[in-house]
Amino acid sequence: MYRNNTTLQEIPAHGDQDAPPPCDEDYLPVMGVMGDLAETLNETTDNIRQTVTREAVADALELMDLFETWTDADIDAAHEKVEQKRLSTGSTASPDELDDEECVYAVEAAREYREATAPKTVEHIKPVPPAQKQAVEAPHTETAGEPVNALDQFAINGQVAQMKQQMIDDIPAWVWALLGQLTILFMVYNAGKTLVSLWEIINGIIAGRLIPENIYYINADDTFKGGITKGEIAEKYGFKMLIPGHNGFKADQLLTILSRLTATGKAAGIVIILDTGKKFIDMMDKAAAARATEILRQFVSHGGTVIILAHVNKHRGADGKPIHEGTGDLVNDADCVYVGDILLEDTARGLRTIQLKNIKARGDVPSEITYRYSIAKGASYEDRLQSIVEVGKAEQEAAKRMKTAQALLAKNKAAILAIKECLMDGINQKTALIEEAHSRSGLSRSVIRKALEDHTGGKVDEYQFWHLTISGKNSNIYQLNYGVSTVEGPPS
Repeated sequence: MYRNNTTLQEIPAHGDQDAPPPCDEDYLPVMGVMGDLAETLNETTDNIRQTVTREAVADALELMDLFETWTDADIDAAHEKVEQKRLSTGSTASPDELDDEECVYAVEAAREYREATAPKTVEHIKPVPPAQKQAVEAPHTETAGEPVNALDQFAINGQVAQMKQQMIDDIPAWVWALLGQLTILFMVYNAGKTLVSLWEIINGIIAGRLIPENIYYINADDTFKGGITKGEIAEKYGFKMLIPGHNGFKADQLLTILSRLTATGKAAGIVIILDTGKKFIDMMDKAAAARATEILRQFVSHGGTVIILAHVNKHRGADGKPIHEGTGDLVNDADCVYVGDILLEDTARGLRTIQLKNIKARGDVPSEITYRYSIAKGASYEDRLQSIVEVGKAEQEAAKRMKTAQALLAKNKAAILAIKECLMDGINQKTALIEEAHSRSGLSRSVIRKALEDHTGGKVDEYQFWHLTISGKNSNIYQLNYGVSTVEGPPS
């Protein structure tokens, strides 16, 4: 008799509707399992044929992930079909040989049942004869222990009140993430996604919105020194910091742990922060990402909260905006998604302004949030954390204007130098100034003229290096603002 040591996990999953019909070698692991079952029965040939065949059908179904959807009547019908197949082939197998043969019949019977009961596409639907239609539409009578429809066992009717007690209102875990949701923040590299997330956790704990012992920050994207720094912050405020490779924890354990918390009813109130997402989810593999987010969705549907920190692509879109990494399915499966970027890098003052823009929301969250924090040389991580402020609308607009001014400064650098030299030499009438700056720099007159306009005015902090006065006969005269400065920073 054939024996096979293949594990159940290695047996092909024929429950997939798109899978091709199993070939003979697909049956071999099943045959081995069924053969072992037959050997335990010290029965007559007839009993083996009758009993083992029915068990073979049940086990074949279980191996094909169909068992839970089959009733006793279904198994008996398949059993009868197996017996009909055996008789139709005129099998004269001995009892020992009969086991393997019946196993093959059992798997085929299960597959045929699956194909017969699978949903039909429109092109497969044919007119139903009146007699058959009458039989199909006849009311189904429920037998003992058998639901009217296999889907009935999954209905939540009667459990809604209990679910309502577990429901979480739109309470912010922090400014841009609601409790009971799956939120993803995609951000440019080294822009401060971890920093602002820790700041939001601390504020949530201080405000009483978050219970520190229910927060699990999984830091999988840090140096050893950085892990210690974040660990000290976690100890100070009472939340829990996990680092793969410490205390036996591995990143690939996480989804299994979350599934267990969901299954045991312990997900409610737990807040998980994944830093970064690619350490736990294959962001580029649609199938793998779908499996992971399915587990995360089940976790949040039972009252848990998941916040994923992730990166953006290295290359920006045609509009200059950052593009989130990974497949579009990640965004589709999340409740809330933000994409963050550096709004302003003010090296002169040692400040960075970042902005998070919402691209998907389910609930009351802001469309954008802006933070500013110190990037001064020598500042510790704790100093930077304490320096964070949420920026209001007026400051956001000022930061946007400054970013535009910085972009113009970089673009017009050569023209600015040429214009300044001319002004220092006393060439200040517009037409003559443009002509001389063009001659000295080799830049086109239109480039010189545009730079002259871009940097005219009295706002020295926005890189306006000269101002314009109108003299007699409408002559445009330019003068430097407060002396001469470098083009790397505002005029002195």
